[in-house]
Amino acid sequence: MAGCSFKMDMTVAQRAVGSAISRAQRTRRLAANIGEAMVSSTQERFEHGVGPDGTPWKPSQRAQREGGKTLVDTARLQGSIAYEASDSHVAWGTNNVSGRAHQLGAKTGRNHAVELSPRPYLGLSDEDLKEIQEMMRQHMVSSLTGRRS
Repeated sequence: MAGCSFKMDMTVAQRAVGSAISRAQRTRRLAANIGEAMVSSTQERFEHGVGPDGTPWKPSQRAQREGGKTLVDTARLQGSIAYEASDSHVAWGTNNVSGRAHQLGAKTGRNHAVELSPRPYLGLSDEDLKEIQEMMRQHMVSSLTGRRS
């Protein structure tokens, strides 16, 4: 190069980028934070009686008869919501046997004579997505800077 030049050794930058990539790939804490937030969000849906898209649940026959709330009388299903997280995934849901029937709807009771309306509680709302995006942004910033944002 004629005239004047500046030479920069990229070794330090390569090490910094490598360290940032290594930190960004450690996602277990991020997955756990997302899991905790989504368990909380799912449990709130029971309190408000709405699905992830904001659609109100059809009141149960018991709630109509007694003037109560649907799926919160015993809170067994609501209290069973949990998550599992690793570096590669996060999942939340329930091991309660009635969970599927409430999420998707089902025929239940003697001779399957009772039609259980679907009351979706698992899923992502727009607010959930925004919260997850912010968690991911904070994770990337802390990975790049080496400190928590």
